[in-house]
Amino acid sequence: MKTTIAIISILAGIGFGVLGINYGEFLPQAKIPLIVVGILGCLGGIAMLFWPRPAPLPEEEITTIEAKDSATGKSTVRIPLNGIETPIKGERCYLEAMDEGMHLLDSSGAVLTVIPAGEIVTRIHLPNFWGTSSLMIEWENKEEPFHFEAKKDVVQQVRDLIAVSLKLHPEAAIGAMRKKSVYSLAIGGICLTLGVVITIMSFANAGNNGRYFIMTGLLGFGTISLCRGLYWLIKASNLKGKR
Repeated sequence: MKTTIAIISILAGIGFGVLGINYGEFLPQAKIPLIVVGILGCLGGIAMLFWPRPAPLPEEEITTIEAKDSATGKSTVRIPLNGIETPIKGERCYLEAMDEGMHLLDSSGAVLTVIPAGEIVTRIHLPNFWGTSSLMIEWENKEEPFHFEAKKDVVQQVRDLIAVSLKLHPEAAIGAMRKKSVYSLAIGGICLTLGVVITIMSFANAGNNGRYFIMTGLLGFGTISLCRGLYWLIKASNLKGKR
């Protein structure tokens, strides 16, 4: 991923540089800025290519602790995860799945967050085209979720555990999904309403040939939040229908 970004940065830098040199005479004020951006893009891409990378974490297998060997008397699935973004970048963490939920531990065994069984489906996000390319786990600080390397065996194991959790704790999962749906629908509705109202008022007060504002940020965010809320509402309804 880093190599791809570096190559794109270098190519973009070359493009800006060529644009500034060849067409600068038509845009004299933009010539120097374009060349500067081109140089910075090339230097940034080269720096990313040759910047020393941390040593890869050793491979570690997914393990299952049988109930007879567990201190709690219950079986536990222990999944090693490689952190790829702050605050756990380059660190080995562990996701321990038990009957009552999951614990995310750091390398020393300290608990980073506890995920109740009903919230597993809403707080653990598998990589997908529309969302994140990593395995993402939400915790108390929702503005800075944990991101982990999306290894094929790890993703499949987590997907299986989520499916098991939905079967064992359907009511709790439905409640968590509905709660998330209501929150997203409320935020989306408020943002979308504000965006429409402000846009209409701005247009009405602009007059002939006047300036008005289209609140694309509020409209876009509101629409996305509404779609997210509907997604969780439909998911909860489907799960209830399967019971």
